[in-house]
Amino acid sequence: MKKIILILMLTVFGFSYSNDKTYKLTRAYNIEDINSFSLNSKNANIKVLPGDSKELTLSVTSNVKLEIEKQIHSQELEVAVLAPRHIFSFFSKSEDISIVVKVPKNFNKKLSIKSSNGSINASDLALDFKVITSNGNIDIIDITGNSNLRSSNGDITIINNTGNVEGKTSNGSINIDNNKGDIRFKTSNGNITAFKIDGSVNLKTSNSSILLTNASFIANLETSNGNITVNSDTLSKDGNIKTSNGDIELSIDKLEGNNKISTSNGLITLTTKKGEFNSNSYSKEKVQDISKNIILEGRKINIINKN
Repeated sequence: MKKIILILMLTVFGFSYSNDKTYKLTRAYNIEDINSFSLNSKNANIKVLPGDSKELTLSVTSNVKLEIEKQIHSQELEVAVLAPRHIFSFFSKSEDISIVVKVPKNFNKKLSIKSSNGSINASDLALDFKVITSNGNIDIIDITGNSNLRSSNGDITIINNTGNVEGKTSNGSINIDNNKGDIRFKTSNGNITAFKIDGSVNLKTSNSSILLTNASFIANLETSNGNITVNSDTLSKDGNIKTSNGDIELSIDKLEGNNKISTSNGLITLTTKKGEFNSNSYSKEKVQDISKNIILEGRKINIINKN
């Protein structure tokens, strides 16, 4: 009798999701009078690309049946891609969802994407961009506009961006290559690598390292249990560089003053132009340029002057 009941349960709740079908949905939205577009989904990999149409299009491919809901509030278009709910979740099918959003090339306002358990990729767009995801990576390439990126358990990658970018992740790395604008990022348990930054730089991590190359202005760099390596034009006024249990290696042309560079249980090596840093207060673990109020504190400090 028990076997019969189990077979009936599997037939009712399990077999209905056993077919390897592919479901497709497409939608097109007139956004002529829309100031912002937001998409909300779960368990989906999302791509955002420029489109040739005057309408914003949404193409969804999935192995489960989905629903798409639309709402408009105060010139904001909100779209949600929803999966069916199951009475017994342990019998539900693992969802494999792919979403492609194509944005008209003349739409240069606000775009917001929210997801979980999936990656988000956007490229070749000119708009303000906001992304929130968990358990997924974020990649933005060739974006012109300000971006706000949030993730957990995922990496963030930015390539060839024009605009100010800020973001936060945990248990993931941050990689930035060529950004014309200010950057402000925070992560934990992930390395930060930034190259060719034409703007102000604020970076913070823990239990990881920071590598910064070819940056215009450094405002603040901070980590713990990791090294900081910098090759930059300018350490901005009131800018600070700090780590604990790590070394700091700096090659900076100009120090504007009111700066503190410090580490505990680590070495500091500063390479700068001759006359840019004049050590007139010196001890084994602290070197200071009193006139510019620049302080270096570490277990050992090396100053290298270049012409």
